[in-house]
Amino acid sequence: MRALLAGLVAALAVVLNPLAACDWLVPVHYDYSEADMRAAVEGKWELVDGDTHTPITIKEASAPVHASAGLISTASACGGSRSFVAEAHACEPVSRMTLTATADDGTVLDGELIVPGPTFRAGELEIRGTLRGEKITSAIEIGRDGKVINAFDNQGVKLRRR
Repeated sequence: MRALLAGLVAALAVVLNPLAACDWLVPVHYDYSEADMRAAVEGKWELVDGDTHTPITIKEASAPVHASAGLISTASACGGSRSFVAEAHACEPVSRMTLTATADDGTVLDGELIVPGPTFRAGELEIRGTLRGEKITSAIEIGRDGKVINAFDNQGVKLRRR
């Protein structure tokens, strides 16, 4: 009788919350932490637009827009995602960190580091916002060691380490 009751409770849990079943059946083990992601991106950078160089400092956002600070599991279909800001995603293991980029003149831009998969080989670092009255977006592929692997087409605005 106990086995039948336990099975019924488990089946009901899967029906009511399929995310719990995914976490239990296919757990994702990440080989990196929030600190590893911060180490890869935080620090002195610059946005380069032609002859204009704008120094910026990138840091993890202290007050995420959609959740409290800290490591929060997302509500993804397979439970294989995590985020440093909670948001829903499909079945893909991914980590997201919300960032701020502050220019030397005080302008604050938004940013995000996205690392696909449970192993941090490379991630996408994107900075976006309004700078000197113009909307800008700049994205690069960055390695776990913080080195730029690839710069994407950013409408002329390049992001690079200082």
